[in-house]
Amino acid sequence: LAYIHAQGAVHRDLQPSNIMVLETVEGIETTILDMGLAKFRHLHSVSITQTGATIGTAEYMSPEQGKGLWVDHRSDLYSLGVILYEMLMGTPPFSGQNPISVILKHIREMPPPIDEVNIAVHEQMKQIVLKLLAKGAVDRYQSAEELMQALPSELVLLEDEQRDVHRKVVRPQFVGRESEMKILSAMLKDVQAGKQRMVLISGEPGVGKSRLAEELLGDALIHDFLCLKGAGQEEGGQIYGALIDAFRQVKTTDLMAGLPDSLETDKFFVMERWLQVLKRLRQKQPIVLCLEDIQWLDELTLEFLQYVLRDPEPCPFLLCLTCRWSNLEPLSEEIENFIHSNEFAEATQMQLKNLPREEVGYLAASMLGERSIPSDALQTLFRETGGQPLFVVEAVRTLVNADVVRQDVSGDWQWGEFPETLLSDDISEVLYRRITALSAVQQRVLEYACVFMSDFSFELLAAVWRGDELELLDMLDDLVAEGLLTTYGNKKERYQFSQGLCRRAIYDRLQDVRRRLLHREIGNALEETEDAEELTEDLADHFAAAEEQNKAVKYTRLSGKKALEKHAYRQALMRFEAVRDWTADDVFESQVDAIDFLCDYADVLRNCGQHNRALELLDEAKALLPDDRRDLKARILNREGIIHSVLQQEEIAEEYMLEALQLYRELEDLDGEIHALGSLAYLCDVSGRHKEAIVYMRREIEKYAALGEAQNKAIVQGREGMVALVEFRFETAKEHLKATVKTSQQLGLEHHRLWALNLLPRVYFYLGDLNRAEAVSLKVIGEWQKQGLVYGEAMNFLYMGELALERGDFAEALEYAEVSIERFLEIPRRDYIYRAYAIAATAAARMGNVETALEWAEKASEGVQQAAGMYTGILPLVYCGIGVALAKAGRIAEAEEAFEQAIECRRESKGDHWARALLMAGEFYLERDRMTRAKAHLEASKQAFEEMEMSYFLEKTQVLLNQSGEPSRNENAASSSAVPVGTLSVDRWNLLYDMSQELTIEHDVKVLLDRTLGNLLTVYPAERVIVAIKNDTPKDFVVDAVLHLNLESDDAEALSGVLFAALLRQMNPF
Repeated sequence: LAYIHAQGAVHRDLQPSNIMVLETVEGIETTILDMGLAKFRHLHSVSITQTGATIGTAEYMSPEQGKGLWVDHRSDLYSLGVILYEMLMGTPPFSGQNPISVILKHIREMPPPIDEVNIAVHEQMKQIVLKLLAKGAVDRYQSAEELMQALPSELVLLEDEQRDVHRKVVRPQFVGRESEMKILSAMLKDVQAGKQRMVLISGEPGVGKSRLAEELLGDALIHDFLCLKGAGQEEGGQIYGALIDAFRQVKTTDLMAGLPDSLETDKFFVMERWLQVLKRLRQKQPIVLCLEDIQWLDELTLEFLQYVLRDPEPCPFLLCLTCRWSNLEPLSEEIENFIHSNEFAEATQMQLKNLPREEVGYLAASMLGERSIPSDALQTLFRETGGQPLFVVEAVRTLVNADVVRQDVSGDWQWGEFPETLLSDDISEVLYRRITALSAVQQRVLEYACVFMSDFSFELLAAVWRGDELELLDMLDDLVAEGLLTTYGNKKERYQFSQGLCRRAIYDRLQDVRRRLLHREIGNALEETEDAEELTEDLADHFAAAEEQNKAVKYTRLSGKKALEKHAYRQALMRFEAVRDWTADDVFESQVDAIDFLCDYADVLRNCGQHNRALELLDEAKALLPDDRRDLKARILNREGIIHSVLQQEEIAEEYMLEALQLYRELEDLDGEIHALGSLAYLCDVSGRHKEAIVYMRREIEKYAALGEAQNKAIVQGREGMVALVEFRFETAKEHLKATVKTSQQLGLEHHRLWALNLLPRVYFYLGDLNRAEAVSLKVIGEWQKQGLVYGEAMNFLYMGELALERGDFAEALEYAEVSIERFLEIPRRDYIYRAYAIAATAAARMGNVETALEWAEKASEGVQQAAGMYTGILPLVYCGIGVALAKAGRIAEAEEAFEQAIECRRESKGDHWARALLMAGEFYLERDRMTRAKAHLEASKQAFEEMEMSYFLEKTQVLLNQSGEPSRNENAASSSAVPVGTLSVDRWNLLYDMSQELTIEHDVKVLLDRTLGNLLTVYPAERVIVAIKNDTPKDFVVDAVLHLNLESDDAEALSGVLFAALLRQMNPF
């Protein structure tokens, strides 16, 4: 065993069946067998939960090996202790029904006392076995040689008695983070109980973030967790790279078949696939997903994490993230926003600090197999390192290598004086000194390894090494044993540096020429691999570092285009900007190639909100256009049209789009024609030109139908629904949109499904199905929140405000409007925010809060003054909201002007909002007994609603028309927004009762109750109302409602009497 350890190996599976005992003529010989595991010196050992693990293996497994932690030669000594215990007692110290129960006993329980059985065991031997079975490696014998020194002389051969004790510098113990581990262990229990937990471990480089995460994973493994681990890459790497690495560790092929295809471009479909795989894995066992170095994660991985955390049905797992920061390397704005996002608000944040003096002593002593170090040495070590864990570890190694700390003949460590120049203030320098102490060939291997930027496979390293592969494999094993490299993956076939700082220390000191040559060799090797198409990011980075300009431009453009297609716009922008920096050197193969780049670059800038820069690039592209490339001209024109439409420059946008459409037709480019038709349809729709929009949409539908693919069938269904909606055929629109939702879900068209679902609340609203409209809006809000798309969320909160207004629930309407406004203010696109202002103004006015109503009306007025031709469809209702607020304030003339503007601004194009404005204007005049004007507006709205088949609003209009033909009523007559339609029922009456109790800020109680009863009387015969009051509602409804507003009892009785008297006067005898 001492020989095995001297070779840098650890057996890792020492048990009786692996020890062969032979009787020869020379005596008894023993041989250790089965060294198959010894070459795998990596972070996570053979897990007790792996398929094929046996109870026998677990019975001889050390605590650290059972936890899945790094093991060294002292793990073998523990296994030897188990074997000696079994030789003395007849059975191993621990046994159980399954491997987990056995290993838990190794970790937590003391072995049964050896003297429990009736055998005579020498006290010295008993103490030797117990020391070998110590839970902590530092408490055992620190080497096989030290064990031989402790054995009774009759058990040791003469030649072994003379063997020197030699202790190795071993991996340090985990110290100083007990409080953090206590919190993390509690989180594991929470996850087992079905809760979702998040933790962010942050700190400066070398402070121990990775070691803490490693201990967490070890603890999780022994509790049968599935541990998934990935990391961000400093140079960028693949999109979703950290997730791919993490899920690569899962062996269950049927589940992993659900992972998204690398070519899939619908990012929310991809994220949903990732999430569903995570949930299916969670059904089998609890999960820890650990992603290190999130400061280097790509934007889509960060978005995925937020997507998971926003899921309305949270997956109960532990998300552990580590983040590196320092004063010299502040976090990017993107990472800062992620850490402080709402989704991460409930995360536990652990900011690690350097170790205190006492803990530094424990850390250093554990590397030498000691309990402590001399106080003067500790003082100096703490002063030189500042307590940074990595610095302490590397300082001890440096001191041992320099013979400042050395062993005497008895194996005890002696500390000498620290040379002033031995320890640098720069941890990078200390790390590099350790590298220079290695052999020349090992240093060369590490030079190759550091240029890979992140992890690498043996095959790829061998391809650029061009030497003996077995010798290379041995050297890699040696470097793993030294703790410089680690391996991971199902077969532990991939390597990476144990410390990123170590990689950087080597890389930064490489000669420039050598660094470039190594990058070129690795890039050339990557090009020859089968999956080169998926490695464009790595190829781009290697050839850029190699200053191979042509290949760097090629792969950087491909990486940028891939990012653009996957909607990773910030990553795409970074790639295209890099190419742009090289364009001065004429890197493009032709003008056409340059135009293609400029168009893609403009798309990236447009999606990043940099519209003017995008237009400048498209102007550059036009200047390069050859006369015969009409296809490129159409492409440029269509992009210019889209950008101008976003900038609300309607005429310019339409001019470009029409020219592009004509070119696509001439070229018979069906895809281009469809795209241009869709853009024109949208442009006409939002500017109120609905008939033109319908023409474009129908032509677009014809083109899609001609393609005949399943995906296009779903798109055609959606477009048919949109046409029906614009034509106000709401029943037809409902059927088409519901079919679109179903078909899109089956085909995985997540974006299209949500688009159709987003239109349905509007359809249900106009059909008068307010409950269904509300239910779908709430569902859509949840979907938008999950995807983090604030604009969709803002629009649906606006719809919810509309619904609440219609129900007469003004407090709720105001709340929804304010939430909608908050969401709009978070984003650049605020085209509908003025409608939200108008809803807020209307709701506040209906509640009698004049001051608040006027404040919101003033904000809505600002939007009216700024409105151009693009979004005039919402203007009628914006004006109406202003009018309602002004009327409540008694500014009747201004209110009248606002209502008339609401009608005039859309008199030519009309539409649903215009018709509703006519209805609200009719109400305004009706409340003021101006019957002629009221009737004119109501008749016009009735005609409009009849033409648009809007039966719900038609019925409302008819009620008001009936009122306009009656004798004048009080100015405070009921608003139509509170009129219920349908069968009078207990539920409907209770709703009114609840409403009356909620509106406690209403100043005039009589108005409130008069409005409630009056509305009923305008719709239903009086006898039906009184029967409902007497038979179906809470006793003394009117009295209760008045008392709820803290009026005197006499007043309540009197008021209720007056109201009932008025009611009885109108009813027919029954």
